[in-house]
Amino acid sequence: MLAARLRRPWQVAALARGDHAEAIRRAEESLRLLRAANLPVLEVMPRFVAGFAAFQAGAWDEATAAAGGAALMVAHRVGSHRGIAASLALRALVAVHRGEYADAEAGIADARAAFGHGDRDIAGIVDTVDALLALGRDDAARAMALAVPAGRLLVLTRQVAGEAQLAVGDRVAVLRTATEIAAGASHYCGAVADRLRGRAAATGSAEAPAQLADAVAAFDRLGMPFDAAVCRLDWAEAVTSDDEATAAVVEQGLAVLDGLAARPAAGRARRLLRRLGRRPAPRPRPAGILSGREAEVARLVAEGLSNVAVAERLFISPRTVTSHLERIYRRLEIGSRAELTRYVKDRQVVT
Repeated sequence: MLAARLRRPWQVAALARGDHAEAIRRAEESLRLLRAANLPVLEVMPRFVAGFAAFQAGAWDEATAAAGGAALMVAHRVGSHRGIAASLALRALVAVHRGEYADAEAGIADARAAFGHGDRDIAGIVDTVDALLALGRDDAARAMALAVPAGRLLVLTRQVAGEAQLAVGDRVAVLRTATEIAAGASHYCGAVADRLRGRAAATGSAEAPAQLADAVAAFDRLGMPFDAAVCRLDWAEAVTSDDEATAAVVEQGLAVLDGLAARPAAGRARRLLRRLGRRPAPRPRPAGILSGREAEVARLVAEGLSNVAVAERLFISPRTVTSHLERIYRRLEIGSRAELTRYVKDRQVVT
């Protein structure tokens, strides 16, 4: 137990450096020790670290599976409300980036219900994801209210605070936040700081493209494909030319974003390409019209489970199940569980 606990600061430090491979390695070391000692109650946070590191590395499906699968199951089995909240927040983080805002909102609500605000670290994680959701919905004021740089995921929380400051046009605050992040003295911190500075620079500034190009290169070296892709879009918006090279950079970012199913950022890339006079690649054909969580709910309802039983199986509240079903019914233009059952069986809906 002591050996596992001593590894926790190394895991957090690796996340703060953007060294997701090291974070995963350290988390797996802790998990091996805890399994050997039969201490499942302490497995939750190493599992969260591994899932968050997978998110950093662009393995979003893996991060979602980890958050909604093993980590959440262990957290419920041992009664770790802290772990339940962290796992739900991680799943909501991926949902926000994929534009699945209703799923993200439900996950955030369930995370708060699981743990409330009793732990500064967990509250900081949940508030950060909630702030990202507010930014996705163009609610800058709410994002500012939520984006307090607290918790152990210091770079992410301060990055989101900077994003909120950008959204309200507070350039001085953005630059101050960038300086605080850069003080972390890692390549990851430097990349995030450069991106914020580049985006805060005046339109037409000669500094912005250089700072954003440095950030792109750093994110590429760190193996953070999403961050590198959106930073490429920032760079393309900052340069004054609209030549083939600029369009090629945007197309490179779009290919990554489509691969991650990062729909809001991919939509931004397509709008930018149209402004550059280019025809963007068509949107990938979706595998299904239901989100991942909606497909889970639909499949379980088709198996005959009640809303309460579905909630227990997925570790969410019955209220959230009801909300999912209402959206499913509207999206599929159906009105009953019997019709949903036929839909699932006809189309072999899987998760």
